[in-house]
Amino acid sequence: YMGTVLIGLLRMDSKDIRCLVVTSITFALGYGLSSLLGIGWLALLSFAIQLCVYIPSVINKSEKFYDLTGSCTFVTLTTLSYLNSSRTPRQLLASCFVIVWAVRLGSFLFMRINRDQKDKRFDKYRDFPLRLMMVWFLQGLWVVITALPVFTLNSMKLDSEEGTVQTFELLGLSLFVFGWLVEAIADYQKFIFRNDNANHDKFIQHGLWAYSRHPNYFGEILLWIGVLLFCLRSFSGVQYLTFLSPIFVSLLLLKLSGVPHLEKAAEEKWGKTPAYQQYKKSTNLLILGLPKH
Repeated sequence: YMGTVLIGLLRMDSKDIRCLVVTSITFALGYGLSSLLGIGWLALLSFAIQLCVYIPSVINKSEKFYDLTGSCTFVTLTTLSYLNSSRTPRQLLASCFVIVWAVRLGSFLFMRINRDQKDKRFDKYRDFPLRLMMVWFLQGLWVVITALPVFTLNSMKLDSEEGTVQTFELLGLSLFVFGWLVEAIADYQKFIFRNDNANHDKFIQHGLWAYSRHPNYFGEILLWIGVLLFCLRSFSGVQYLTFLSPIFVSLLLLKLSGVPHLEKAAEEKWGKTPAYQQYKKSTNLLILGLPKH
């Protein structure tokens, strides 16, 4: 491993230097933000897990365990934060939100990478150790910021009233359940569609995909808003930094790695076909809605 990194250091170019800077900023941001909320140890553990799995990944030039590691990190950190909490019903339920979501998504993504054997997102990073390290550390930051409301709630000593689920939390619970179902159903529909050889080089436009071009991302954003609302009643002062969770998820999916990448790929593949242009024109980008005619 050290030989691989040393070779990477000797071959560093401007892109590698930028990636090294981004990696450093990512670590500082994740640890600094979580430390403000008294949970810096969770950030350190998140980055440590990524680093441990990054080492064999860079040696084997494989991203097979990337998404699975992210999900396992969510489960590990959430479980440990709950075990160190007051263990109230609300903290237990909030923790279950994260674990149920992470287990479902991690299992799905691991099945997908086993089917596809590679993730095209890694084509620019797979052969470059320092660039690949940046991607792994960004995942560590993603875990910390995304689950920030739950980690923060679990770090608090709640009394019997704050620890019980009240009317306001039912809104967060409802949004989480609805968002989780939308994401899970959309992922399942697309997975089945892509596994059918008859659909080779076709795009999905049935089921939830008839009402949104990215229903899985809509569900993802909605469920994290629900998680924040479920935890929100107990927060004050600096703890309102937990609003970064749904904001970060939304920016990530809508502006960075999600929608822009998929929209560009779809346009390159089907952009000249009338059927896709009609689908794009009549179907909402994100929010579920009836097709426009």
